[in-house]
Amino acid sequence: MCRAFRRDVADVLHRLPRPLMVGGSVRHRVLNSVRTLSLSTRRWSDARALPAMREVGRRNAAVCRLRDGRLFVAGGRNGSGCLKTAEIFDPRACTWARVPNMRRPREGACAAAVSGRFVMVVGGQARPEAADSGGAVAGVRSDVPVVPHGQATETLASFEMYDLEEQTWLRGTAPMKSARFDFACGALGDGRVVVCGGNDGGGWLKKCELYDPYKNEWRDLPKMEHVRIGCRGCVLGKSTFVVTGGHSQRYNRSADQWQKDLILATCESIDLGKSGGGGGARPQWRRAGENAIPPMRHRRFQHCLSALAGGHLIAIGGDEADSVELYDATLRRWLDMPTANLPPHVYHGDAAACVRFLPSTLKRMDLAPANF
Repeated sequence: MCRAFRRDVADVLHRLPRPLMVGGSVRHRVLNSVRTLSLSTRRWSDARALPAMREVGRRNAAVCRLRDGRLFVAGGRNGSGCLKTAEIFDPRACTWARVPNMRRPREGACAAAVSGRFVMVVGGQARPEAADSGGAVAGVRSDVPVVPHGQATETLASFEMYDLEEQTWLRGTAPMKSARFDFACGALGDGRVVVCGGNDGGGWLKKCELYDPYKNEWRDLPKMEHVRIGCRGCVLGKSTFVVTGGHSQRYNRSADQWQKDLILATCESIDLGKSGGGGGARPQWRRAGENAIPPMRHRRFQHCLSALAGGHLIAIGGDEADSVELYDATLRRWLDMPTANLPPHVYHGDAAACVRFLPSTLKRMDLAPANF
């Protein structure tokens, strides 16, 4: 690890919230285990240190941090099929609690905390005949939490809102302009939600949209430079949305065809402050230059991405990388963060920088020296 990392970052890592990795898969086995990473010691917790999810396993789930610090997890896929179950992790009590099932199963969807009360779960894939209204449909049981493997799926443009106070799901009445799954998503400080990239069921996307919960409408944003599926996004500050990695494609002129074999390390960011609200100059993506975030050190696809305090980012695992790296907002570069016991389920995992309150047994991890 470079000296600059030791001098400028190591002294603040212990004050940052811990990235939490939930579920994932390894060697085709879907997991329900939970691990957290101590940034100061660079050690992962043992799989038994935190309680496992209530679901028998999840991958490609919708995950977000709630504004009170809890972690919301919904949908995804287990060893039996696509899920519509949901649950919440409380880091203060160190417990998982079931919440009512979503109106329909969703795999490859995204979740965003729109406010302190509502959580949006948007997009993904589900069986075509599932009831989006939650009502009875011939031949369909609304209480079944799993869509079995092998059933046909459709890509969804719809969303649903979970009311944390009433503990009920509400059907969204304004679908996205483009259906999509396996995309990047995040909630801005004012409650607006950004979605970028993914797959619409027929092709890979560079399209982006912005949802305004107060107007209940979606509007188009400028397209990204690359089509990206399996990309990951998060919000820096109140209004800057960052997209990293993903699987893309390139045009082979000699063969006169598109090749879908390009896994990216590049990052793109867009400021959706006042100009992103519909007035003023149209926001633009930053890909290079003084204020742009440089490419990651490793190509990543279906990885984990979290924003940390101070404008830092952390990227974990993915299809092409079994490593952890940290974006230092002061140095404006990505730094490798070797970890002593990287979990085997970094592929198809999910992470959120959410855990600020931990049981005393886990706090002891921070007492070990960090040899940067």
